[in-house]
Amino acid sequence: MQISNRPSITKEEELQVRRMLMNYFEASIVTEPEDCMIWRLTGGMNNSTYLIHLKGKRYVLRKYNSHQDKDKVKYEHAILNSLTIHKQEFVYPQLVQTLEDTTFTHHEGKIGALFNYQEGSNAVRMGPSQYLQLGQKVGQVTLALSRITVPLAPVYPPYYRLDLAYPEIPLAEFIRFLQQPDPSLLTLRQETKEIAEEIEQLFIKISGGLEDLPHQLVHGDLNASNILVNEEGDITTILDFEFATWDLRVMELAVPLSDLVTGMILDENYTSEAEEMMWNNLNALISGYVTEVSLQQEEKDMIPSLVLLRRVDVAMHFLTRYRQGIDTVDIARDQLQKLMSCVRWLKLNQVRLNQLF
Repeated sequence: MQISNRPSITKEEELQVRRMLMNYFEASIVTEPEDCMIWRLTGGMNNSTYLIHLKGKRYVLRKYNSHQDKDKVKYEHAILNSLTIHKQEFVYPQLVQTLEDTTFTHHEGKIGALFNYQEGSNAVRMGPSQYLQLGQKVGQVTLALSRITVPLAPVYPPYYRLDLAYPEIPLAEFIRFLQQPDPSLLTLRQETKEIAEEIEQLFIKISGGLEDLPHQLVHGDLNASNILVNEEGDITTILDFEFATWDLRVMELAVPLSDLVTGMILDENYTSEAEEMMWNNLNALISGYVTEVSLQQEEKDMIPSLVLLRRVDVAMHFLTRYRQGIDTVDIARDQLQKLMSCVRWLKLNQVRLNQLF
């Protein structure tokens, strides 16, 4: 985990964090700066996270920003609690109970949750050996989540039900948006217009038949940003089960594949040599996963479409946040550019991607 400079936390923000912590610890400890020190952690686009030093122990506080839906948090925490029943081959977030024996607090209109601190840092640059590990860990998460039972109904729909996930942007409206973006995004019009047909074909493809493929609980956002590594670069911890839900089993693999591709093709150091390294990383990620999970051929055949679906989902997520005034137009523009790059890359490389399975 990376810590930003302390001055980035406003006095008001720090006071809000301290008031949240009073739901977990005695106020006399939390209010003393010598006993309780707070830093903002970098990374993450949906929530704010803070490193807490309290009486010689370390914790991480997550303050939810993208929603204030208690049912979503309850479902996430039910999954984490269910994982404790089985011995896992990976470390995952460990919740701290409040003084009232609950797993989260709702204070001043914000939901917060406290976790025990896990050693490690975010990976900066990953190579084939780490992607092989990541594939193995993704597979282990797949197996672990297939074994647990959660006594609550899923809150998030599966990835392929974009109509349920983003009712504010019906699929037909999203196609119209690509053909004629909002005024603040008109500079992208020529590029978004070029991909509108591919996105429309994707919507047709996912509209039927996917219900017959294997489904189970999935993490749903497993990529390099949601892991911690030790000093040797070995993966130690799987983070952030916020978007876990009942979905296609193979979606668990499609997400890191999609994020790996998008991160590389938009890198300013992207060269032909870097592209071959990306293919090595893709092969390693897949090889690691299939050592743990045996996919059906029908699942493998869907992966290119699901790689694109991941990018569409992320673009619609941040477009919704932009229209709600949560994010700036620059964030929405960045996600649309990633979507356009993914469409172009898949048109050129879908056959080679399929050959990796």
